[in-house]
Amino acid sequence: MSTKTKAKVRTLQEKLEFLKQYDELIESGANTSEAASILGLHNSTLNRMLKNRNEIQEQCAQEHDDRLNFQNEMKNWLQTSDVSQMTYEYKYFTLHFIR
Repeated sequence: MSTKTKAKVRTLQEKLEFLKQYDELIESGANTSEAASILGLHNSTLNRMLKNRNEIQEQCAQEHDDRLNFQNEMKNWLQTSDVSQMTYEYKYFTLHFIR
C-alpha cells in the first residue's frame, strides 16, 4: 500500500519568494529543472507557479493594498473616535468575533 504525501499549502508570499529565487537562478545559468531541484520543489509545482506568475503577483499586490487601506482606515477611525465609543466597539468586537 503506497502512501501519498500531502500537498504543501504555500502562501502567496512564499510563492512570490520562490519566483524571485527562480529568476535569480535562471540569470545565473540554471535551467528550470535545476532551479526546481535547488528550490526543493517538484518540477510540476514550479511550472504551475510560473504559469500563474501574473495572478500571484497581482494577488500579492492586492493583499498589500488591502493592508494599507485597512491601516489608513484604522488611523482615521482612531483620530475621529472618542474613547468611550472606541471602548464600546472594542468590547463588542472581542465578544462577537474573537474566540
